[in-house]
Amino acid sequence: MHRSAPNFVRTVVFALPLALMLAACDQSPASPSATSPPDSESDTIRLAGSVTDAAWRPLAGARVEVVDGPQLGLSTTTDANGDYFLQGSFDNATRFRATKDGHAPSTFPLPPACEPCNPHWWIHFALEALAPKPNLSGDYSLTVTASSACAALPDAVRSRTYEARVTLQSGQEFAPNSQFEVSVSTPPFLEQHRSFQLGVAGDYVGGFAGDLHGFPGLAERITPTSYLAIGGSIAGSTDPSGSVVTASLSGVIDYCEVSSEMGQTFNCETGPVVAHKQCQSTHQLILRRR
Repeated sequence: MHRSAPNFVRTVVFALPLALMLAACDQSPASPSATSPPDSESDTIRLAGSVTDAAWRPLAGARVEVVDGPQLGLSTTTDANGDYFLQGSFDNATRFRATKDGHAPSTFPLPPACEPCNPHWWIHFALEALAPKPNLSGDYSLTVTASSACAALPDAVRSRTYEARVTLQSGQEFAPNSQFEVSVSTPPFLEQHRSFQLGVAGDYVGGFAGDLHGFPGLAERITPTSYLAIGGSIAGSTDPSGSVVTASLSGVIDYCEVSSEMGQTFNCETGPVVAHKQCQSTHQLILRRR
């Protein structure tokens, strides 16, 4: 994603979208320093995190274990929310593995410390489901339709259709073959708000458009002075071929008219506002392969 959270979260090893990472830290300054763990094996480190599937559903009863180092074999299981906690003598070479029946295991080293976080060390695991799943990569039409409860929104913005491209994400922070970026190209979008992330586990699809701090994933420039922003959590399903994804989008659709053109970040809180209509509800999101 082009932007979904302050840079400080990147000092923590994670395998979840940044929206969930923000919820993990008790404090959220813009740019904390990252430090290395103590050199002495006698020093105790407190490590916390979560285990989800690739579509970010919590996995209760997943096993998180130490796979090397002086605490080899130390383990715990996640609670009903997919959360876990470990405490021990860990160093920079220590690796941790998360496992759950029906999912591929995932292993991460101890990350740098996040000083403002409590505790200072976090690892979030997203496990690839072994169930068959489609490859969503390709070109789609994306349609977002506002809830019927959003009568205050202008009729012209209650349903919008965009051209979108879905690309597979790779890297240690992503569950293999399971997580995708959805990027929109037309009509014009603000540069900081033109993509969001989806994860697939079997036929289930989940994701986030934006973050938990209200930063929208999409912001369309309808005219030089009128804008439509969309943000929220996504949950739905895909057909076996990945040709159609049907989902709910629980969040905010925000229509804003201002007296002068916005920059590349959506902000309807400052400057002369001509009109502002916002609706928080459960909306519909459909991706249809072109």
